[in-house]
Amino acid sequence: MNECDEFWCEFCNSKFALKRTLAKHLQTSKRCISKRPKIKINCIWCKSIFNSKDDLEKHHKKCEVDKTILYIQSIEESKNKDNIIKEKEKEIERLNNIIKDLTTKVNSSNTTTTNNINSVTYNFTLNCAKPLLLSKERIITIMDRTCEPNYIKRGQEGLADWFLNEVCRNDNNDICIECTDKTRRKFRYEDENESPKEITGTGLTDLLRTCIPSFKKSLYYKQTIDECSEDITRYDTVETLKSISDFEKPGNKFINYLVDKTHNDSINCLLTKRA
Repeated sequence: MNECDEFWCEFCNSKFALKRTLAKHLQTSKRCISKRPKIKINCIWCKSIFNSKDDLEKHHKKCEVDKTILYIQSIEESKNKDNIIKEKEKEIERLNNIIKDLTTKVNSSNTTTTNNINSVTYNFTLNCAKPLLLSKERIITIMDRTCEPNYIKRGQEGLADWFLNEVCRNDNNDICIECTDKTRRKFRYEDENESPKEITGTGLTDLLRTCIPSFKKSLYYKQTIDECSEDITRYDTVETLKSISDFEKPGNKFINYLVDKTHNDSINCLLTKRA
């Protein structure tokens, strides 16, 4: 017989030729049973505790507890669990209904708020003076009359100064436009009919770009170009020509200058001050 065909008891080191012999030994040897780990198994009927399944099965055959009563009790427990589950389901349904109602109210509130925002978008109170007419025709007319070389030679900053000083002031010489959103670069004003208006920085630059071609035919523009052409070799003349080119293409510099000068934090100091 090979050693691999031998079976050993792990508790007393006894050797057996057959596996079933070892199994019987484990079940009957008191010494080995005492050394085996205690396994506690409960009887589902009387709650007695046993150390092995075999003992439990033997007990089940003669358990004297009235199994009918226990069965009824188990059914009652099952019903109680079902009732608890139903109550939980009702509670979940109630909470879901609350969530649904709240969601409806929130959506309704958002819609109302959006409508209110849309309806009062231009119902604002300006810190600046009024009115202001921003039309291409008016800007070209004022540009031809007032856009002197000292504005043109300063590039976009000069254009912004001219725009504030000559276009955006009323008869009382007060600023009539206000930046209300520095981040989005939005401006507000009231037109000659006292209708609230809003325009973005990009909208302003686009408007001015449409006016520049007409202005380039004006006397002031030609005078500025002639002054620079007299001595084109001078360094400051070259820089001036660059500024003129910058003046003709209003962009971020122009917008940023307007934002800084007309934001409602600083508008009050510009109401009566002419740059």
